Amino acid sequence: MKKLLIVALLAWANVVQAAEAKQLKIGQSVTLQSGDIILNISTLEHAKNPLTSKRLLGCYQPLLLEIKNTGTADYLLTEDGYSLPLTPLKCVAKKYKTTFSALFPLVGLGAGAVVGLLLRSPIPGVQFGYQASAAVGAAAFNMLIPLITAGVGLTVGLVVGGAGAIRSSKVNKKKRKVLAKHAIDLRKPLEIKAGTTVQKIMYIRKKKFTPQFTLTLEKMGEAKTIELNASL
Repeated sequence: MKKLLIVALLAWANVVQAAEAKQLKIGQSVTLQSGDIILNISTLEHAKNPLTSKRLLGCYQPLLLEIKNTGTADYLLTEDGYSLPLTPLKCVAKKYKTTFSALFPLVGLGAGAVVGLLLRSPIPGVQFGYQASAAVGAAAFNMLIPLITAGVGLTVGLVVGGAGAIRSSKVNKKKRKVLAKHAIDLRKPLEIKAGTTVQKIMYIRKKKFTPQFTLTLEKMGEAKTIELNASL
């Protein structure tokens, strides 16, 4: 059981690591241009990609921003530049993480139940329950069964739970790196250097999402801004 869980967790870690290679499913898109800036905004739909999982899409509307700077000046997109209320990255990360803790008690109880059934089974070859009952008395043996069952369940739960906790921690660390790389972090201004294209995902709570919004970019070194009004 421990080996199976570890294999499953490693497989999920590989899925997370390969998230960058997976295609995002694009919904509605709009392309805007103002001066040297070309902005493409797309809604993202559910796909086999951790960045657009059903769990995330149940709470948030993700938008893919692709900002192309064709000029010679650098631009910044700061927290004040979004008219939409973006969700902080740490809040998105809570929905994005993986936890297997809820499975561990079930695994332990399942193992204990199997042992309990074997101890009571009348099938030839597993009748040691009845033989023991004859030796120590039916009442005494029936009192031992719950203790044995609980002991086995607890042991399996601790072993599997410990391994799972370590592995899930490693998986979540990889997932946080993927999220930090692809999602907008409001704590850090998004820099769009001259001649480059930046692609980022922003997450907005569904209750606060509106299809009409504005992005305001600041021209570095000058007191000038560019406004891009989107309507999806």
